[in-house]
Amino acid sequence: MNFDIYLCFALLLFVFLIKLPLSLTMTTNNKPTAIITGSSRGIGRGIAIQLSYTNKYKLCLLSRNINGLNETKKLCEEINGDAVVKCYQCNVADRTQLTNILQDIGANYGPLCVLINNSGVGDSGNALTADLDHWDKMLDVNLRAVTTATRICLPFLKQSALNNDNVSIINISSMAGTLRAIGPNKTMYSATKFGVVGFSESVFEDVKEFGIKVSCINPGFVDTKMVRDLKKAKTLRFNNMIKVSDIAKSVQYVLDCSKYCCPTQIFIRAQGNPIKSNL
Repeated sequence: MNFDIYLCFALLLFVFLIKLPLSLTMTTNNKPTAIITGSSRGIGRGIAIQLSYTNKYKLCLLSRNINGLNETKKLCEEINGDAVVKCYQCNVADRTQLTNILQDIGANYGPLCVLINNSGVGDSGNALTADLDHWDKMLDVNLRAVTTATRICLPFLKQSALNNDNVSIINISSMAGTLRAIGPNKTMYSATKFGVVGFSESVFEDVKEFGIKVSCINPGFVDTKMVRDLKKAKTLRFNNMIKVSDIAKSVQYVLDCSKYCCPTQIFIRAQGNPIKSNL
């Protein structure tokens, strides 16, 4: 009698252990997916790390720099051993390449619930002397990549919104895309960021009834490598700048908002003056 009880218990334990990995795999696969462009460093990396803390999303990281992506993945996994992170080497200025990768993610690695357009290049130069090829690159990366990624991902996001209360497009723009931060030597950079702001507001009007949030985050100077590489870096005070973690937490705020509201624009300014010459 006792032997039969032990045998039944052993069989039940065996079945449980066999099914456990499958169950965990299904739970992982059912997590919503978040795409983050430009996530090999700086703001994109900070956002990936922030989302890893929550353990709510499978992360798909895009960048031209595969080594940087792998480093971001490693940091995410160190923070959260259960983090699920996939890296895609991608030049977002190449519309065909970007489209193919996003369609693959949406079709095979969903449900896609979050698109974060973060890729960007800066230092546009003066309107009288700027290089037109560099302006074209800025348009391709800062604006066209945002419009392409949004258009390709929207059908997947719309489908996900049928069963999910928090489907979001978050575009990382800049204070340079607002009338509050117009200045010299920002010609094309400002133009692309104004474009991102206008595009974001218009897309929100197109998709809000489907339950899709569209938010534009507009930071001032953020202490990143891109800013440190600017020609005018010597005139800047990096200890007074916004930190990457501040932007990441703003993204988290958007994702945590209820289905009844959408912060369509968030403005983030440095508490202290980041420019030496204005002191």
